[in-house]
Amino acid sequence: MADALISAVLQQLAAILFQEAQYGRRLVMGVKEEEVQKLDSTLRTIRAVLADAEKRQLKEQAVRLWLERFQNVSFDIEDVLDEWKIAILKLQIARNQRHPSTNSIILSKVSSWIYSPSTYITQSFHRYDIGVKIRKINQRLQIIAREKDDYAFSTVVDQSRKFDSELLERTITTSFIDVSDIHGRDRDINVLLSKEDCWSVFSCLAFSGRNAKDRESLEDIGRNIANKCQGLPLAAKALGGLLRFKSLGDLGNLIHLRGDLEIRGLGNVIEPSEAKKAQLCSKSGLRGLRLKFDPQDIQQMDSQDEYLILEALQPPPHLESLGILSYKGPIAFPNWMTSLTMLKRIQLHNCLNWESLPPMGKLQFLESLEIEVMNNVKKVGEEFLGINTKIAFPVLKKLKFHYMKEWEEWEYGNMLTSRGEKHAAIMPQLHSLTINYCVKLKALPSHLLRNTTLQELHIKGCPVVGARFEKGRGEDWPSISHIPVIQIDDEMLRLDDEDDWLSSGR
Repeated sequence: MADALISAVLQQLAAILFQEAQYGRRLVMGVKEEEVQKLDSTLRTIRAVLADAEKRQLKEQAVRLWLERFQNVSFDIEDVLDEWKIAILKLQIARNQRHPSTNSIILSKVSSWIYSPSTYITQSFHRYDIGVKIRKINQRLQIIAREKDDYAFSTVVDQSRKFDSELLERTITTSFIDVSDIHGRDRDINVLLSKEDCWSVFSCLAFSGRNAKDRESLEDIGRNIANKCQGLPLAAKALGGLLRFKSLGDLGNLIHLRGDLEIRGLGNVIEPSEAKKAQLCSKSGLRGLRLKFDPQDIQQMDSQDEYLILEALQPPPHLESLGILSYKGPIAFPNWMTSLTMLKRIQLHNCLNWESLPPMGKLQFLESLEIEVMNNVKKVGEEFLGINTKIAFPVLKKLKFHYMKEWEEWEYGNMLTSRGEKHAAIMPQLHSLTINYCVKLKALPSHLLRNTTLQELHIKGCPVVGARFEKGRGEDWPSISHIPVIQIDDEMLRLDDEDDWLSSGR
């Protein structure tokens, strides 16, 4: 993932420098040549050890944290390069206004933003803040580069430099904007828009064809994107048009997509091949993913197609947060799920056909797990932990079960005593356990209740379990009396000292 990210950054940097070289001058003043060269050199130095670092991060937490720091800096570099490109774009717009006979602005693909040399620029743009940001990023990057020596990474020789000239000489593509839409607006295009007007232009294009509910839910993130356009009409128009998806497959064009992504209405996707075109596994900057299968007509759903769609939407390996909602597929879970070894948070909601839970105990960085409305799950057992796992859920801190109406048993049986020895640990760092409306559940695993790290226990709408833990009278009350915070059916119990319990309604 990190290697793909650094490749994208180096490509953007090379594209900007090539464009400025075409005009024989610095288009954006304030960016010092030595700082740019230092940035390029340091990135390539770090790139040489990334292959080894990514292999070792699964076993060495210090390496994983080093990689995370580097990735955070890389994202900041991308943001600064975006500002640099926007500043150059503003010069293009200004030049077009002064020389209306000049060829129309030609935009390349978003990944490169290289412009035609026929659009000559005679003016420079003062953006000293960009230079300051690059200098500060270099300082952070130098620290990370020095830290890499502490881990004795093996290196790979960077062969990318010899391809730079080929990269920069690639064919310039045509604009993704319909030039006819701009014709006749030369007077307006040089005028910076107000925030509200910029939002109006952006939303008109980006949310075209969406219903009122979708527009409302997307407004906050849409306004944030519109503000990034800094009042530039062409930037608002370009980004708005880019985000006007016609199909799920259009996600495949967003090669620099990062952060969190939620895809709704997956139950309406007719062809699984369309989901495959999204190429989510290649979105190396993606950190959170929510997949919601909420079809308009539940009667017309094909559960087998839903399974194929879910398989096709395989996320990148460094995903940290995953949600699967309203999934009606026939298979218990996608094949790729347990390969996402960096997952920290999982939400599984309303997966009605699942009869067992995925072996999520294998996920060594999982901290929060929420499972809701699994109507066919009757038992949670060994399959939940994962085979041959010495420590199941090693860092899990929060665990929630909601509305599991058929769930009866939660126990691990032979897993605890397999091969004549007890399991090393199950959820050794669990801090909070919540179980709501699991009406048939008979008992909780004794090993969880004995766990000294458990600080909160919340139970509601579970008549059998609730009776067993009734304060002072339930047969299992002694096993939970050490837990500082206990809430059973809205009755909050807090431990002030060994003999004094206070009870109050929530």
